[in-house]
Amino acid sequence: MLLRAACALAFPGPINIPQEGVYWVTSVDGANRGLSGEHNYILRFPACGLPPNNAFWSLTMGNVKNRFVANSINRYSVSDRTGLVPNADSSIDIYIQNTTPAGCESNWLPRALW
Repeated sequence: MLLRAACALAFPGPINIPQEGVYWVTSVDGANRGLSGEHNYILRFPACGLPPNNAFWSLTMGNVKNRFVANSINRYSVSDRTGLVPNADSSIDIYIQNTTPAGCESNWLPRALW
């Protein structure tokens, strides 16, 4: 019951079983520093390394209250269904930053300063 309560607080709505939905959350970067709107981040998936599943996946950014982060193009997530463009080596970079990454707009999850 405690797990259901925690999930309901973090993600209001129906509770998914692990076969239907898994939600990973972080507030630190790869060097274990707190995420900051002052920095640009790249989330890299190696070739053939996108999240395995039988449905879809998405990357969504939330603020400290787990609400969507307002941004200039009203994009609140990127996913396997949003037209991500792979790199020449078939890896995929997702850019999490305030400014548009030149030539990589389709892989951009904009963020405002938080």
